[in-house]
Amino acid sequence: MANRKLAPPAPRAPFLAALLLALPAVVRAAPRAGRTELEAGVRLGLTAGPSAVAVRENDVAGTRRSYGDLGLSTAFSPSLSAARWLDARDALSVSGRWTFLRGRAPSGDPFDFNGATIAGGQDLSTSADAWTLSLRWERRLAPRGPAGWDLRGLAGLDYAHLNFVIDGGHAPVAPGSRGTETKEDFYLQELPVPVLGLEALRRLPSGATLDLRAEGSWIENWDSLRREGGLVRLSQSQVDLRARLIWNEALPGGWRPAFGGFFSLYEQDEVSGEDGNFARYESYGPELSLLRAF
Repeated sequence: MANRKLAPPAPRAPFLAALLLALPAVVRAAPRAGRTELEAGVRLGLTAGPSAVAVRENDVAGTRRSYGDLGLSTAFSPSLSAARWLDARDALSVSGRWTFLRGRAPSGDPFDFNGATIAGGQDLSTSADAWTLSLRWERRLAPRGPAGWDLRGLAGLDYAHLNFVIDGGHAPVAPGSRGTETKEDFYLQELPVPVLGLEALRRLPSGATLDLRAEGSWIENWDSLRREGGLVRLSQSQVDLRARLIWNEALPGGWRPAFGGFFSLYEQDEVSGEDGNFARYESYGPELSLLRAF
């Protein structure tokens, strides 16, 4: 299966950058050594059209199926994170995100998945649940940047755990099917992947802070350190874009609400003599968070 190279989508409205720079600047309080920041959030992800899966087993090529054909249209994705500032410029953080993506749809014609030929005319339930553990080092590049922006660089690692299951792993198969298992544990070939990003924050006169964040990663044909019918080569791409407003006025208990939107893309491609596993998931939608610092 061909490996894919992905790049973050080009901005569709470049005039927005000029508009944001024109906003009046308000000084933002600098973090201090020992400051701890907590965040709890949730995303409602709507599946985008290019999302698809295909799983080959030996010489049984997997049929490419869109997430929409499998009924995977909406995901619920909670997250937790904690950051600790080492000094006024550098912080370390750890975060976790859980994505619950499940659906039901008719199978249509028979199709191949992981060496099994799933029978047509079935009502199939599918889950593509995943979780991601992230570690980040954050550095304030320009605390008093252009037009009052607080610019921060991000670097770290992501480990993604994806398990794709159709009908509990034992969907009805067609006569003559060479296999019976209808699930694929993508996580068995996964590695921690390096991630780079940039964040820009700006406190607005309206009483909110504008927070823009972009992260991405890309690897191609890495040795996964696993063997299944020979060495398994891993290619993976990821893009995560977020824009939100954080209220500066804290609620009772010291928590500050934030609301915005996101776009996320994740693609994993595993290739060996035995396996050819591909999954691509794109989603977008609203995001709600609560933040607290002490």
